[in-house]
Amino acid sequence: YAQFGPEVTPGQILAGLRAIGFDSAVDLSFMCELVAGATDAYLSECDGPWPKISVTCPAVLRLIQIRYPELLAHLVPIETPRELAA
Repeated sequence: YAQFGPEVTPGQILAGLRAIGFDSAVDLSFMCELVAGATDAYLSECDGPWPKISVTCPAVLRLIQIRYPELLAHLVPIETPRELAA
């Protein structure tokens, strides 16, 4: 929640989201930590090809799938935090 500064709490952010119509919100920070650990473990054991590309950004993933399929082998085969939390 650092983008809002230290004076804004997670509870205030959730209240703000509810005020504009969201029913709920999910904190993905724990899942992000799990994915980071899994990615570190994968990269330390992976033989290649290099460089590896994270699939966290759906736009990057789609771009590679459509325009640069030769890079598919470079994608890190670990689900994103949002997929794991779903």
